Amino acid sequence: LLDLPALIVDDARVRALRQGQQIAGAPPVAHDGRKVRIYDGAGTFVALARWDDAHGLWQPDRVFPAP
Repeated sequence: LLDLPALIVDDARVRALRQGQQIAGAPPVAHDGRKVRIYDGAGTFVALARWDDAHGLWQPDRVFPAP
């Protein structure tokens, strides 16, 4: 998974991800950058997400439980 770019998000977006909601964030830079690893501000791995072109948001694919 380390080949995927990382996105660090605030606590509000972490809560939204944990509820399965899409979140705002910078769109992927390259066409092949449509998936990202998402971390909270403390560096905890929160989720894997993919870019949703239709809504311009990150859609969680896999959300990991809080430590």
